[in-house]
Amino acid sequence: MNSVEMDWFTWTGVLGLVCEGIWPPSADVTDVNSSDLTKDKRILATGDDFGLVKLFDFPVKGKFAKFKRYTGHSAHVTRVRWTYDSSYLISIGGRDVATLVWKHEHNSNVNTSSSSEAKTTVKNVSATSTNTAVAPVGRQRGESDDSDNTDSEEEGYDSDVQHDRSMDYNARILIHPVQSKNDKKEAFRSLSATNKKPLHSKVKLSQRKVTDELALVKMALKSSIGLGLLNAMQENATNNEVPGQEFKLRGRIVDLQLDHIHGYRGFDCRDNLFYLADNESIVYPAAGAGVVHHISKGTQTFYTNHTDDIISMAVYDGGKYKDIVASGQIGENPTIHIWEASTRKTLSVLSGKHKRGVCSLSFSSSGKLLLSVGVDAPYTIAVWRWEEGINIACTVASEDRIFRALFRSNSDVHFVTAGVKHLKFWSVAGNTLVSKKAAITQTLDGRRSTKMQTMLSIAFGPEDRTYTGSMTGLVFIWRLNALERAVVAHFGPIFSIFSSDNCIVTGAKEKRSLGSTRALNPLKMWDYDMKNERIIKLDLPPTDSICVRSVCRNSKAGKLLIGLKTSDIVEIDEKSSGSQQVTLVFGHGEGQLWALSPHPTEPMFATGSYDRNLVVWNIDTKGPIAKRDMGKEIRSVSFDCDGTLLAVGFKDGQISLVDFSMEKKSLTDGNKKTRERNAAITCIRFSPNGKLLVASSENCCIDFFGIQQKELTRLGYVTHIQDAVLQIDWSTTSQYIRASTASFQALIFRAPNGEETKNHEEIEKIVWNSWTSTIGDDVMGIWPKDGKKDHVNCAHATSSTIVTGDDCGSVNLYKFPCPEPGAEHKSFSGHSDNVTNVRFLADEKYLVSLGGDDCCIFLWKCITKSDNNDDDDD
Repeated sequence: MNSVEMDWFTWTGVLGLVCEGIWPPSADVTDVNSSDLTKDKRILATGDDFGLVKLFDFPVKGKFAKFKRYTGHSAHVTRVRWTYDSSYLISIGGRDVATLVWKHEHNSNVNTSSSSEAKTTVKNVSATSTNTAVAPVGRQRGESDDSDNTDSEEEGYDSDVQHDRSMDYNARILIHPVQSKNDKKEAFRSLSATNKKPLHSKVKLSQRKVTDELALVKMALKSSIGLGLLNAMQENATNNEVPGQEFKLRGRIVDLQLDHIHGYRGFDCRDNLFYLADNESIVYPAAGAGVVHHISKGTQTFYTNHTDDIISMAVYDGGKYKDIVASGQIGENPTIHIWEASTRKTLSVLSGKHKRGVCSLSFSSSGKLLLSVGVDAPYTIAVWRWEEGINIACTVASEDRIFRALFRSNSDVHFVTAGVKHLKFWSVAGNTLVSKKAAITQTLDGRRSTKMQTMLSIAFGPEDRTYTGSMTGLVFIWRLNALERAVVAHFGPIFSIFSSDNCIVTGAKEKRSLGSTRALNPLKMWDYDMKNERIIKLDLPPTDSICVRSVCRNSKAGKLLIGLKTSDIVEIDEKSSGSQQVTLVFGHGEGQLWALSPHPTEPMFATGSYDRNLVVWNIDTKGPIAKRDMGKEIRSVSFDCDGTLLAVGFKDGQISLVDFSMEKKSLTDGNKKTRERNAAITCIRFSPNGKLLVASSENCCIDFFGIQQKELTRLGYVTHIQDAVLQIDWSTTSQYIRASTASFQALIFRAPNGEETKNHEEIEKIVWNSWTSTIGDDVMGIWPKDGKKDHVNCAHATSSTIVTGDDCGSVNLYKFPCPEPGAEHKSFSGHSDNVTNVRFLADEKYLVSLGGDDCCIFLWKCITKSDNNDDDDD
């Protein structure tokens, strides 16, 4: 039995699923200090750092629950407790040194709504004068304030709506994007222009310390990578395998070609997924790339001229314009790019009217005008003649977040904007934008509605009708700017509405409460009157929450295109009786992406993310072989030498062994786990002989484990390291490891006892099985001449090539070794943020790179040239 199902005699905790809703938006973990449950287990009282006493219906499941609040304390409330019969509540203040006694008025019930399904009751309390407290001045008996994050229609902000509303793109913006779009990617460039860094840092770095062991470090990092590869080839040959073409060194890798991207920007965007005119291709954003994906072939082409995350997109096809795509990015001075989907040729670049980012785009009916919305406060809208690059009108539309703006499908003049408590109907009059507020004159649910709800999505119908999806699951139908009626469409926020050929398609978030068996129906089709509905089933793994972020319909083929918050894209055949479904794009959901390990022999690799999912990918099929929710955030991963066992390092310090079966296409977690540290496992690696496992953690420790019958036994550890170890490489004999730290030290340890070796002669004889270090004589050239030393995050070398990932979103290709600072190289763009990991696959035909915050996996084809022609490309 878990803690939720237990019948607790008292409840004074502030953490857990049963009291999740007591935490306000953007709360610190120390903001709520105390709670206490009434004897009948119906009302939970809390005291917080803001001097407030609050009452909630218990259990308080789901985020940002409704409450009643009471003021009286002038500082933080340290404790709240009910009397034995729950007739009084006692609260004590910390700095105000006061005790307040609140009378619990059982018969004064005030109905509030904690979910869209049922009504609950919160009882009032009132402060009474005692010899220990003074009643609040001006407060009438039983009077209280309701939650200020809701109103009578809008019953608390859904967690995803709150996420979008408070999204701060400042932390994701690159200060000086490294990509120079005037230079060809194929040309060699100097590293002198790459001294750029994003606003946020990944690991807190200490100052570099110059020690008298510098000569030792240089000697330790002398490369023997070629010998390591030959050693591996010999081991394969001794196993009755004759080294064939797949084991031959393929020549130096001289170029990279972006072949495929796993991922889609669905976790904080909406209405950014479209069919193209041929009905065979779709277009969508992933990281800093616009992706054109051919459905039947499974191939992709890319528009990579953006310098940061693409967060909005629109498509126009009609007249002289064929498959014109507009895409908007984040940035200090964000740009809007208009480009051809077929050729990826840039037609126009717009900027200057928004700050921080462009969250919504829409073409007018003729395609001549483009409407854009900024994420800067106050929130601006702008109308452009994009071919000429001219802004014809711009204005502040709202003081709070605008989520969507859409031109009417038959107009170059009229459009609608929707956002937080915002809905306006606009007209373009010359270089002026004229607005009308939405007029709510009808009654909803038997009472007059006087407040505007938060609107998330827009669509249009015949007879000047406008449909808006709200965060409470209602679709509001408007005639011009006046409300006709509202329809209960879903049980959660409606993020996307699409109108097409006499029907409306709605996509929403639906969440099942704890213990509920209610079916989740986040996707529905309606007639224009929204009186007849058809539920479209989504064939997804068992889950308690499904969030649809984008909906598009191909009316000719009868297909629906669905973008999910999990970064997956699925296509549904609406004509089939069972709503046949195909997943077109797979990806990781929101959360930093660090963990990467190539399979030792096959064209496969494994990734793990802070979205908790462990995935094994197949290069040939461009999709996942197996996927498993590990239940917690994954920081590192490693295949063993056989490719049948995965070691997974978690953010909380746990290490687990997971069985991988290619035949069964499964990942099995057999409870083989250990936890020696309480900080993230930054790197984890199996030894070449498969008998040892080494793991480093953010608290500057290294642990060695023996593996017997797939069980872990700690054999040794190191704790005296000055900073976190970021990369670990094994020797070919499995007797040594090389640890590269965040303070730019390279340390050699014997395995498994963890004894550090400083003997020059001993170090000279070590042959390294791999090279992932960013430090050493042989890789001095990967660092900018005048750049900061935390600019390069990761590296991986073959016998003649080394590739790096940096903080500017670039993947960089160098000759190996490259001992001269500022070595010539090729840079490849597409990632929009720090590249956290890079790895060549076993046959060196592909390179895999991970974007930390863009949550995308890039597959690069490796273009090789024989050693005989090396001089030709210098």
